[in-house]
Amino acid sequence: MAEPVPAIFDMGSMRKAEQQRLVADLLDELFARNWAPLTIMLDEADAFAPQSPAGDAVRVLSEVDRIARRGRP
Repeated sequence: MAEPVPAIFDMGSMRKAEQQRLVADLLDELFARNWAPLTIMLDEADAFAPQSPAGDAVRVLSEVDRIARRGRP
């Protein structure tokens, strides 16, 4: 089994739509592939996953909610 690798994604230079796609895709993959305990920190998440989402933000909030509530399949 591989050791976990800490990672920091600096999305400051990305457009909001790019941030939303990256976070949604990353969380979807983590949910599907990772079964080990995991800590995820989303600093300033309200910028790409607002509580009242519209457009692409709906998918991001859905992925954040799924991984936060369900954790694993």
